Amino acid sequence: MTQADDKKSEPFPFLPGDSPVLVTGLPDAVPVEVAAALEPLRFPIVAVGASAGGVEALQRLFKLLPATRDIAYVVVVHLAPDRTSHLADILAKVTPMPVVQVKGTLPVEPNRVYVIPPGHYLIFDSGYLRIEPVPEPRSSRKAIDLLFTSLAEELQERAICIVLTGADHDGTVGLKAIKAAGGMAMAQAPETAQHRDMPESAVQTGLVDHILPIEEMAQTLAQYIDHSSLWRGVSPPVASGEDTQTLKDIVALIRTHAGGDFRGYKEGMLMRRAKRRVALRGFESLAAYLGYMQTHQEEVEALRKDLLINVTEFFREPQAWRALEESVLPRILDNRKPDEPIRAWVAGCSTGEEAYSLGIALLEMRQKAGLDIGLHIIASDLDHASLEVARKGIYPGSIANVLNPELLARYFTRIEGNRFRVRTTLRESILFSQHNLIADPPFSRMDLISCRNLLIYMKPEVQDQLFAMFHFALKPEGYLFLGKSETVGVHHDLFAPVSKKFRLYQSKETPRRVPVRLPLIPDTSVTRLSAEVPRTQPRRLEYAELVRELLLKQHLVTAVLIDRDSQVLYFYGPTRDFITQPEGAATRDLLSMVSDKLRLALRAVIHSVREESKTGEVVLECPPNEHRQLRIRAIRANKEETGLILVTLEYEALSHPPAQGFDAESWARRQLQDDLRVTQLDLEASIEALEANNVELHLANEEVMSMNEELQSANEELETSKEELQSVNEELTTVNADLERSVNELRTANDDLLNLLASTDL
Repeated sequence: MTQADDKKSEPFPFLPGDSPVLVTGLPDAVPVEVAAALEPLRFPIVAVGASAGGVEALQRLFKLLPATRDIAYVVVVHLAPDRTSHLADILAKVTPMPVVQVKGTLPVEPNRVYVIPPGHYLIFDSGYLRIEPVPEPRSSRKAIDLLFTSLAEELQERAICIVLTGADHDGTVGLKAIKAAGGMAMAQAPETAQHRDMPESAVQTGLVDHILPIEEMAQTLAQYIDHSSLWRGVSPPVASGEDTQTLKDIVALIRTHAGGDFRGYKEGMLMRRAKRRVALRGFESLAAYLGYMQTHQEEVEALRKDLLINVTEFFREPQAWRALEESVLPRILDNRKPDEPIRAWVAGCSTGEEAYSLGIALLEMRQKAGLDIGLHIIASDLDHASLEVARKGIYPGSIANVLNPELLARYFTRIEGNRFRVRTTLRESILFSQHNLIADPPFSRMDLISCRNLLIYMKPEVQDQLFAMFHFALKPEGYLFLGKSETVGVHHDLFAPVSKKFRLYQSKETPRRVPVRLPLIPDTSVTRLSAEVPRTQPRRLEYAELVRELLLKQHLVTAVLIDRDSQVLYFYGPTRDFITQPEGAATRDLLSMVSDKLRLALRAVIHSVREESKTGEVVLECPPNEHRQLRIRAIRANKEETGLILVTLEYEALSHPPAQGFDAESWARRQLQDDLRVTQLDLEASIEALEANNVELHLANEEVMSMNEELQSANEELETSKEELQSVNEELTTVNADLERSVNELRTANDDLLNLLASTDL
């Protein structure tokens, strides 16, 4: 039995445990003929989510929404579970559509508004709306996320969501699910919202199609639905030959102007995403949209971003992650040598959530097994912008809705703006790299490869080559982790299933591992690191001109141009008196090519330029019989290139011979030794004080962290209660205004009646 087996423990929870299970399938109580009439749905369903300040925002929205266009609306707000809600009555006064509070399981019909009841979640399931009671405790609100997610699972690209004012992050996770399915998302402009947290969290994902004030939402929604072909027939329309050729032109345009090659992607997916942009922009045809792209570079980039589908989440599909922890990770740790690190590759990592999830899972397993093993995770993606987000490791507060609180506290730090930053222990285990999966050489000798929800968008022939590549990149008996809609297909000779249900496979040992011929698609460009890093140094042909120009200004003779690493770039003038090539391998290190005495002076002047941002200058005395001195000076080469330094050396004649008996070098050495001795004493004292302070700060930090978690939990409960009370208050204010108006009308009628009776003497 291994050490890992001996310390095996229960699987750690990845996500908060209060989320209801989304069950698909028709409820037994619903007539089958009604379901047949509704499947597939021929009309759009729009989910609207709001929190604090939502009653007033919903009133403004439904005054403008079209009521006769065969659209169904589902409204979710945060309601107090122990109070009666009047939201349905309030909305019924501003829209001619029937407004229904869902109290059981209802079929969705067009031109109706469905409102969530208090104390329940509302879930869309196979053409029906059903309710589930909210579990206790209620500190984490997810009503909007759950509705949006269920809508995405059922309707895919037909899903539409709107995020309005709110004081938390509910709706962000569900919005990501809708965007991953190809749906449309709108959010209220945060500056126009009564409470901007919820729409601002949605906007920060970078996935919202329209960020608008409420007054512009109705027209934009109607335009999108009118120009979309998603509801014009039962099945997706077959693309015409003209549209197919136009799509090829669009893919070529993106490849040329936006740096993305989508020739290996399935044509159906590309067509759906392109036509979605056509509807968003209000065009009638794909050809008209292509003409618009040719004159608007920002639209080319927007479509490229849509096609990359950079939608991910921490521990996406948690059941699959639990299977990974139970079936695969213990095997990877089994019989591993202490000096042999775990190597994993996350292909298509997007903004990093998948890579950090794997890092957390491996770190947790390593800790539970009591092993001290290195961890090397390589996370790659084609999109440079997504990699920048991943490298920073800063995520919105909405991740608290999808991560277990213990894991959140252990691997993340809360920063200003209610955001979370990845802790150093997790960040240091992951290397993010720009990598083109179909063109660049694969990473090798991997224990685990995670490539989830990427292969489903690739053509079958590209998938086949990628599976061969993954097999080549894995160690013998390494593991492959795929998404729930992906499988190895016919490649049973390369991979054996560990868990077919959760798409876990093990690499088979083959007589010979043949590397894949790259690129997988002809004429695909290879990712080059130089394309990412801006050129900060002038070309070597410019060095001579730069040095000459500087020397003309300084009136100096002998000079050396060095870079930020003290590597020589250019020599000027006679340098044989100062610089010699040392014995051994050839070097360009200036400090290695000078004498010990000169090296000390060079370090001093170079340090003055780099660290103190000033010109460095030192004068060295020559032997008395030479009657001269050596002046060494260092300056910045120019203001822009701070790494380039020009070092000049010049002999100067002395006006009179130096005094005999004075040894400047010995004096300088004694002075440096005294300074060094004092510095060492100060440093030792500082280190002792720092260690004592560190111990105290560590203890204080642990106490503060503990108090912070308790206060955070209490704060979440108070925020929940505040939102519920605010929702009740908004409803009561609206109802009170209606009652006051009725009382005024009654008082007027009573006065009129009294006047009538008085004037007629009855």
